[in-house]
Amino acid sequence: MTTASIQKEEPALSVDPETAVFLPNGGKSEHMLVNISDKRIAVRCSDNSLFRVSPVYMFIEPGSCVNLVITRLPGPIKSDKLVFHYFACEPNDSEPKEVFKINSQKLPEMLKMPINIISADDVPKVKIT
Repeated sequence: MTTASIQKEEPALSVDPETAVFLPNGGKSEHMLVNISDKRIAVRCSDNSLFRVSPVYMFIEPGSCVNLVITRLPGPIKSDKLVFHYFACEPNDSEPKEVFKINSQKLPEMLKMPINIISADDVPKVKIT
């Protein structure tokens, strides 16, 4: 019996910077979502009770990027993550939310982004001269 090796495809989506860091009192973090594939993709961000993401749904053209703003509400110090779900889609798709409805029976590709909450004591001190 022969077994064929299954090659995992490279992810079509990347995020820069790869991690978000917040203080317990909340704040904002700006990132770039980059489509590193040759296909248009529809993206949505997972829901989280402590985070707000803008935009939640988006299209990203091949080789392009979209600004992403993550806002964290005040909350406990803990590690967390955001999950970005995405599907390849057609150039004539007009609403990213509809792409997810149409593909509701399929598993989307996923990209996980770590989020770290640090105490004020862990923030490096800057000496102003």
